[in-house]
Amino acid sequence: MSSQSNIEEGDDVETKRQEEKKKQQKVPFWKLFAFADFYDCLLMGLGSLGACVHGASVPVFFIFFGKLINIIGMAYLFPKEASHKVAKVC
Repeated sequence: MSSQSNIEEGDDVETKRQEEKKKQQKVPFWKLFAFADFYDCLLMGLGSLGACVHGASVPVFFIFFGKLINIIGMAYLFPKEASHKVAKVC
């Protein structure tokens, strides 16, 4: 009798899992934008552009910061020349 009840409980668990899968409807990616108007598209475009600019700013910062550190390191050997170069890079 207990094996029969285990089978029934297993079936109940399986049917619950199938029902949960049915409840979780998946939406295609492009369907997410079905109700977007011009203003929404404009804001998404500006946000994407801003994200690209922000992502590109970090490597550019590292280039300038590296140059500045090199010039400050050279200031120990050539202090008069370095002050002009530091002002130029800053």
